[in-house]
Amino acid sequence: SVYSFGHQLRATVGTVRNGEGTITVFDLGGRPVFVKKVFETGRCNMEVSIKPGIYLVTYVTGNLHSTVKLAIGL
Repeated sequence: SVYSFGHQLRATVGTVRNGEGTITVFDLGGRPVFVKKVFETGRCNMEVSIKPGIYLVTYVTGNLHSTVKLAIGL
């Protein structure tokens, strides 16, 4: 799961396959604006320096892929 708190993303990573996962924030034009590698399960707090708006947040690990639409900084 993932949610925003101001300009911070707070994610709970439940699965990491092959030792690594990637959280990527995309603008609605499909351009990546933030990328973070994760190596273990649990909570992950990330400061994001991007304009307030609506973004797509994806998590990819192995063949697992999840995307959430999220308002950040609004």
